[in-house]
Amino acid sequence: MHNLNYAAQKIIMSIPKKILIADDSEFVHHICKAKLARCKDCVFLCAKNGHEAYNILLGEDKIDLIILDLNMPLMNGIEFMGKMRRNPLYKEIPVIVLSTDENEDKLKMLRSLGAWAFVKKSQTGSFLNMIEDALAKKPSPLRLL
Repeated sequence: MHNLNYAAQKIIMSIPKKILIADDSEFVHHICKAKLARCKDCVFLCAKNGHEAYNILLGEDKIDLIILDLNMPLMNGIEFMGKMRRNPLYKEIPVIVLSTDENEDKLKMLRSLGAWAFVKKSQTGSFLNMIEDALAKKPSPLRLL
């Protein structure tokens, strides 16, 4: 029985993790992918606004993590999170907000919408560790604030 559990864990661990990057900047898409290059078992899906991101959610079997900008055209990050969280299929997907826009009111709103973490675009030093923690289903650092 122990070997069966080990075999099942190896299969689960080999399934690629899908990470959705929603940001209107192609440069940010490139930077995120470059920072995550060591995540060999990750597949990246990219959206330029919240509307595209939501359509990707609808079309995919499973998304493991969302990296989300707040300031995007058509549907901004907060509107996207509100719409996403109203759908029971997407309530548990961790969302890391990657944005230049930070203030206490935004952090409170992001917490209430279930954001997993917030990272300023200018301070992405611990970004990779944060993504690995989110994919490993560790507790959210926002919930500790």
